[in-house]
This record gives sequence, C-alpha cells and structure tokens, in this order.
Amino acid sequence: MTEPVPENDLSFYGKRNLIALLAGSGIYAICYVLLMVMSRGDGSSALLFIVMPILSTWVVARLTPSPTMIYRTSFASMFFNLVLSPFMFGEGAFCIIMAAPIFATMVAITAWAVHLVRRERVSVPINPAKTLLLMLGLAVLAGAVWDEVTLRNGAPVETVRSEVEIPAPRAEVWKRLTFDRVPVATVPMWLKLWVKQPERYAFSATGIGARRETDFGEPRYGDDADAIRNKLIYEIAEWQENDAVTFVCKENHSRMRNWIDLLDTRVQLSDASGGATHVVFTTRYRRRVGPSLYFTPFLNAATRGTHVMLGQEMGAPQK
Repeated sequence: MTEPVPENDLSFYGKRNLIALLAGSGIYAICYVLLMVMSRGDGSSALLFIVMPILSTWVVARLTPSPTMIYRTSFASMFFNLVLSPFMFGEGAFCIIMAAPIFATMVAITAWAVHLVRRERVSVPINPAKTLLLMLGLAVLAGAVWDEVTLRNGAPVETVRSEVEIPAPRAEVWKRLTFDRVPVATVPMWLKLWVKQPERYAFSATGIGARRETDFGEPRYGDDADAIRNKLIYEIAEWQENDAVTFVCKENHSRMRNWIDLLDTRVQLSDASGGATHVVFTTRYRRRVGPSLYFTPFLNAATRGTHVMLGQEMGAPQK
C-alpha cells in the first residue's frame, strides 16, 4: 500500500526530507573513506563510481517521507554530494565532471527501484519491473566487482594507433621528431581540464637510452606535489634513423597518473606519394580507472589527441 505521509512532511524542505539528505551524504562520505582504504588510496575504480551513488541513494529514497518526492531528493542528494566532494575529499573538477553521468545513471536506477518497492501492493506477489531492476542492479554490481579485481591484478594493455601524412620528406620529419623547443601544437579544449598545455619538449641526447621530457610547467592542484616540475619523462628504447623510434614512459608526475599508466609510444615513418611522409603512432597503456565501458573510450580518445599534437609538432597541418 502507498505509505501515508504527514501533512507537515509534504514540503521538499520538510524536516524528514532534510534528514534523508543528510543521511545520504553521511553514507556517501563513509563509503568514500572505506573504498579509499580498501583500494590503498587509489579509489578511482568502478566500486567508487557505482557503489557510492547506489548506497547513498538507497538511504535517501528509503527515508524520503513521500514516494512522489524520491526522485527529487535523490538527485538533490547526488548534486549536493558532488559539489562537496572537492572540499571534503580533494577531488578535482575533471573527476567530478566524469563521475556525474555514472552517478546520475545509478541514482535513477536505484530511486526507481525503491519507488517501485514502496508503491507495490501486498496483493501483487511478483512485480516484473521490480525483478528486472533488481537483476540489472545485480549485474551492474557484479561488473563493478569484476572491474575492481581486474584493476587490482593489472588491467590489460590497451593499444591506440593513429596515422597521419606530413607534407615533407622523411629526413626532414625525423629532424622535427627530435625537437627541443617550445610546443607549437595546443592541447584540445576538451582535454584542458585533464592536462595542462606543455611548456617545453626537451631531449638530452639522441639514440637508445636518451631521455625525452614533456614539461607542463609548475605543478598545480592534482599534480605530483613532490615533483619540482610537472613532467612526463621518457627513455628511448628503439632508435632507427629516419625510420622508427620508441619512447618508454619512465616517470609520470602529472595528474594523468591517477587515470592512466603510460607504457610506451612508437613512431614509425615511411615514404608516401608526392614526397610526403606517412607516420604511424602506436601508444600502449593500462587504465587505472573503471568501469571499463565508460573510461576506456575516453582514454583512447585522449591518447589519440596526444598523437594529433605530436603529429603537428612534426609538421602535420593543424585543423
């Protein structure tokens, strides 16, 4: 039967509604701390993005006095928790933006399930919609647990490949590849919340064993606080003059280290028609965040964005 609601609790700002919102935030904070402890400080996993909104929304939806206000209070709680995350847990703006769609999906599913349970009549033994939602929720949780196990045991290596033609002879393109200068290409606008514009590319030498650095300038919020400079440091593992080079990432002091383990990038040059040079970029990485279905496409797109920038530094036309 539909639950009776006291007249003074019908308002969204009623005392019981506010208690529900505070309880949801308390569960959110407790889940965050527990998951961070369980993950040894690396909490950007599927459990963090899925379990927290499900449990906090379940508490809010169960405590909301009127079933008709479950959705309002649940999404208000989600918004409140995300807004407080930078102040309570030190999360960056980019993390909040990326988490919001996952949170909204989990909140909608959980609020709908609780709403159905609270409106269900006792005379109806089986509610197909409720059963379907329960199965969906269990599947999502099972996927989150599996993704957590995958991350703890080392996520599989992802490979991203891009190609570009540069209107210059191969020898000239190779010279541009061994640059030591202020960057010409700029970070795409949609990536600027995640990574700063590089201030300098530097080579200490050429050939196998030489170091290459991408210097992003002074550290900022979310970067490695122990780093004197905010850098990516590579070592050359392959050097075939005018043909191919492989950069292995040795140190990552940027905010990217919380999302991705960069392994290496190989650049292969070959002759193209009209005196141009065909360049193939191949980057390998392991992701550090989940769920995979959500974050892998983003990390692949971000990696291709770095390929575009590297190609432009080597002479590819800017679009």
